[in-house]
Amino acid sequence: MAFVGAYASGSGVYVATPMDPIRPIADTSTQVPGGAGRFISFGNVAIDGANVVFEATALVNGTQVVKGIYGSIGGMLRQIAAQGATMGTKQVADLHFGVGGFSGGQVAFAADFTDGSQGVGVTTPLGAGRCPTGQNYWRNHPSQWPETALTLGNQNY
Repeated sequence: MAFVGAYASGSGVYVATPMDPIRPIADTSTQVPGGAGRFISFGNVAIDGANVVFEATALVNGTQVVKGIYGSIGGMLRQIAAQGATMGTKQVADLHFGVGGFSGGQVAFAADFTDGSQGVGVTTPLGAGRCPTGQNYWRNHPSQWPETALTLGNQNY
């Protein structure tokens, strides 16, 4: 599960998985990836496997407030889209991300452009569709398999 949580000195995006402690993805002390600033607030969050995508606002260069969509993909924090960026030939004025906007490794979001038009963006962040456990994980951890039998065609395994 991924969620936005608040505490006495700020807020952040967190992940909780069974048998593991809650861990932060980003909070108000986290530097914005690829930028010169820090997150100041968080919006909608979505999780797909071990990857998390969230909407956030950042204070960049100490004066500019920028809204964006960010993700922890393969354990790395990265920017997916942000105000001021270009989609095609249009400049993004605002972004909208819903809790169902990340599935199957694809991120979907709405964009308002500076010319008054609107659009929908879909992207597959690098590595989002890959299994986060590694090549031999399931072979070496059979106790974690959710099923004990599998039928493919007429063959039982």
